[in-house]
Amino acid sequence: MSKSTISLAKFFGILLSGLFLMTTYSYAVEPVVTLTVNDTSGEWAFSISARDEDKKDCWIDWNNNGQKDGGEEIDQQEWEDIIRRPITKTTIKLHGKLSTFECTRVNQLSAVSFSESEDLYEVLIENGQLTSLDVSPLKRLQALHCTNNNLSSLDVSSNESLETLMCRKNKITSLKLPSSDDFTTLTCSENYLESIDLSTVPYLEIFGCSDNRISEIIIDGFESMEELDLSNNNLSKITLSNLPSLTALHISKNGLEKIDLSSLSKLEKLECDNNKLSEIDLTKNPQCRILKCYGNRIGDASKMEKLISSLGAKTDDLPGLFAVVDTKNANEGNRITPTQVQGMKAKKWRVFDHKGGANDGKNEYDGDGTETPKFSVTLDFDPQFATMRIEQDVDLKSVERDTELSVIIDYKFQGIYLSELTANGVDIRDKKKFVVRENTVVKATFGRLVYPVTTKVIGEGDVVVKGFHDLSKVPVGEKLTVEATPKAGWALQSIKVGKEDITENKEFHLKEKSEVVVTFVQGGAAEIVENPSLKLYPNPVASYITLTGARAQAEIRIFSIDGSPVYTGLADTQGHALIDLSGLLNGFYLVQVGKDIQTIEVRH
Repeated sequence: MSKSTISLAKFFGILLSGLFLMTTYSYAVEPVVTLTVNDTSGEWAFSISARDEDKKDCWIDWNNNGQKDGGEEIDQQEWEDIIRRPITKTTIKLHGKLSTFECTRVNQLSAVSFSESEDLYEVLIENGQLTSLDVSPLKRLQALHCTNNNLSSLDVSSNESLETLMCRKNKITSLKLPSSDDFTTLTCSENYLESIDLSTVPYLEIFGCSDNRISEIIIDGFESMEELDLSNNNLSKITLSNLPSLTALHISKNGLEKIDLSSLSKLEKLECDNNKLSEIDLTKNPQCRILKCYGNRIGDASKMEKLISSLGAKTDDLPGLFAVVDTKNANEGNRITPTQVQGMKAKKWRVFDHKGGANDGKNEYDGDGTETPKFSVTLDFDPQFATMRIEQDVDLKSVERDTELSVIIDYKFQGIYLSELTANGVDIRDKKKFVVRENTVVKATFGRLVYPVTTKVIGEGDVVVKGFHDLSKVPVGEKLTVEATPKAGWALQSIKVGKEDITENKEFHLKEKSEVVVTFVQGGAAEIVENPSLKLYPNPVASYITLTGARAQAEIRIFSIDGSPVYTGLADTQGHALIDLSGLLNGFYLVQVGKDIQTIEVRH
């Protein structure tokens, strides 16, 4: 089917639809914009526009009686200027196909609604008291400005023609954007946003989201984005990648400790003042010409030198602007020396002291000529449980002021945990980092898990575990001693804690829940030792047990714990034997092969 045939078919379809509507309804639904105020003080003040062919059908129901009265038409002067009338009714209605609507001077405006207003493409409703705003009927809306109201949420997801949204100075906690390739500008600063989904607006060019409550954000893959403002949030982490068009980045007044700028190849302006940055690298940003980084922690001379080296040379006609310190800030952590300032000037950069904003922050600065104070750092911890060290390679007896250090703790065994970590009494347990501004004592206090210690005695004898008063809950790391006293006619064979044999020194440090197994053997046991080559398996055993590693034709004897013999036999010529124990009762038995003894357990 050709395009002309399709068009003709569509024409007749539309014509028939129109005829049907004409026969069904006697009138068409008229577009209406309804305005409501809280009281009748002051005046109405707004401006509107419409296409020339639609102006004759537009009127304002000033008395809200639902009909067009004399004086409610809109004259030519009102089309060209601001429409002003005293407020006599709390509600008025604007009838007709309006193209734009602007109301920024009616402070008591409390509600606005739109009915069949599909021709509106630009709406400005600012400086009012709106608590909600439904713009879903505005299918052709391209620009919405609703700054300085009391909105708590805003949903423009159905406005697919929207290109610009300005919603600053509200109380918005939820913002839903349209799925649109045409949406390019979003300013939602000074709200209560903790997060925002930008995935539906891939061609965003300007994103202003300062003065909100965002703590982490990823800005990735916005190839058209030119300006990004996330100043004065709660940011502790930001990821910036695939932003080839970004020229201006504003991230001041956050809690950032590091930032990766390597993907911002066209960056010209960076404002990152008043964060916790200890270094900044602009090697990949040769076009950067404006840098505001005062109020950070670049106090280490080598870190400042690295920053300076990363800045590209400029020209006399277009010098670089470097606001590096704020001497009015008692917590200023940056430091630049006079020599470093001269190096910046040689690269055609002007160096400024912000000075609390005096002179718009452009106060020429010659550098800090004083020697950087140095302080000692002392590590206080119990070496019995862990070791503590500083990650950075510094002399702890002479650490430069404003140097940030990281604490590393290595535990000596499981079950030890860090209960407190302080730097001069300030808790640093979570991040294990601190900034040196005075002589500092870093103190670590460790806690210990507790485990029960039990005993098992095989044979006849007395066993006592000493070293802690309550064996049901012994702290990890405690040194315990085992005293094993055999009964008459018995001798100590072994003391084991798990897989550890402590027969010789009879001591161990508790690492986990433990059972002390003490084995006594009957008769000349003082001369009996275990033969490592003698193997018995499986152990525990249910029926047959295999013996290997004995001498050829060696005598094999098995005794119950009370010393009664239950089996006598010989190994074969290879020193092997297969012994049927299925007739024995559950329990522990001693297997004697010559002078070698092993303990086995029968478990059916």
